[in-house]
Amino acid sequence: MNRDMLEWDVGKAILSAYEDGFPHAQFDAEGGDEAGAAQCEMLSPFGLDGRPRDPEADADGIPGVGTTALRAIEGRTQHILVMGDPRATEALPQLEKGSARLYAHLADNKVTWFRLDGTTGSAKLRVSVGNSESTVEVDASTGDITLTHQSGTVIVLKSTGAEIGAAGGQALAFAAPLVAWAATVETRLTALGKPGAGLSGSGTTKVNGT
Repeated sequence: MNRDMLEWDVGKAILSAYEDGFPHAQFDAEGGDEAGAAQCEMLSPFGLDGRPRDPEADADGIPGVGTTALRAIEGRTQHILVMGDPRATEALPQLEKGSARLYAHLADNKVTWFRLDGTTGSAKLRVSVGNSESTVEVDASTGDITLTHQSGTVIVLKSTGAEIGAAGGQALAFAAPLVAWAATVETRLTALGKPGAGLSGSGTTKVNGT
């Protein structure tokens, strides 16, 4: 098909693949005469890249809901710009005005996303882990960084230090000074004829600090 001017079509991307190292997608013109057209190269903004999931087909092989796409046609040259996917959008939190978000569309329409809040200036990374999630949040009002493991373990980094577990925890002792002090006590008790069991296992095995 030869066209003399740049034209745009709205449809969906129904199949993506790499050709000669460049991502391509097949464009479906939503029931138009050109449904199932040949694959064309996908265009992306500089520094940002993505590849859509194929829509699920029904029993007759007809593609269902898929990623919205824009096709640019100039003469015999075609390009496709992949837009949002309504299957992923349903699983994403709503955005405040001025906000921005980056996401990955996982199997079973789950999502992993990174959000910049346009109201508070805060940022949050949310990673889907099975039926749960692990998150990293940066509070723009305090600078606090909160890491939450999908098991429920929480670490909060504050200007005053770090909190592990629930808020308001107790201070942790340094293992080396504690062991040295205990050895001195043990030596003096032994000199008095009353030796103790000594101190062992006082150091953490997975947490180090200064």
